[in-house]
Amino acid sequence: MTFMKNKHQIKLAGLAGLVLGLLTLLAACQDQSGQTPTPPISAGADGNSPGPTVTAAVSSSPPNRLITATATPTLPPTSPTGPTVAPVTPTPLPLVDTQVNTILNQIRQATQKMVVEAKSFRYRLQQTGELNSGGSLNRFEAVGSGEFQRPAFHQLLTLKVSGQEQQIELYGRENQLFQRVVSLVAWRKWQPAVAGPFPGLVQAQDFKAAGQENLDSLKTTKYSWTFPASQLLPTSGQPEGLGALSATGLYQAFIGDKTSPAQATIWVDDATGFIARYQGTTTFNSGASKLSYSATYDYADFDLASVKVEVPGDLPK
Repeated sequence: MTFMKNKHQIKLAGLAGLVLGLLTLLAACQDQSGQTPTPPISAGADGNSPGPTVTAAVSSSPPNRLITATATPTLPPTSPTGPTVAPVTPTPLPLVDTQVNTILNQIRQATQKMVVEAKSFRYRLQQTGELNSGGSLNRFEAVGSGEFQRPAFHQLLTLKVSGQEQQIELYGRENQLFQRVVSLVAWRKWQPAVAGPFPGLVQAQDFKAAGQENLDSLKTTKYSWTFPASQLLPTSGQPEGLGALSATGLYQAFIGDKTSPAQATIWVDDATGFIARYQGTTTFNSGASKLSYSATYDYADFDLASVKVEVPGDLPK
């Protein structure tokens, strides 16, 4: 299969300084083997939760979120001597609700094929961002590729920021995630828990079918939905945590942004039902500072025996 071609006022340091700080931080963290990892995020089999997780370490972790299910009340049995009630014919759902449910089911099926069913695939990704703070405009970009072979994945990115380049490598397997700057050689454990290189449906809404589109030789159907932009932060367990945002640390200034929306779009291969492309876009806000961000993943070579993920021999024990 052919791959498709493919943001109160904050006082932030220049991106060149951030890159230098990144390298210093990564070098200093090479011996942080004594950190206790946080529990992994539970994976759901319905495609709504992040999926299989890998866990590694950040300086601060958000509080655990507990979802309490509301129990359905148990009603007493109808008295045999009670009045006879004629059966009620249910009122059909409005057409718009039926359409939304159909679209949601199609999106769930596509994401589940990746999160649960796919044994392996290859992917390419491109992440771009623009930070506007205090009248200063800076851009960054990460381009790379990876392989997924359940339950592990490997990824290599080239990060470009302020005229500098660094290669960032990641390896994840089950509840472990490791990251390194290639030029520094040593791996370090990374956190938070990251679902993997595929989209999730956490806090998603506004599901829409966006029509058909050809991606090179593939005939695809597009679907879109919205979700809180905070779900794109590395601390959320979404795939964007595997790239430029986690590597630069720029997201830390926007963790408090709880209102900005993000949009996800997937292109589903009409022939196979697999997701051919996933894109997430948003603009983070904090006072007068903005961070625009976009991530695009192109997927191919599903379930081929040639897709292998080897364990790096120099991972810390």
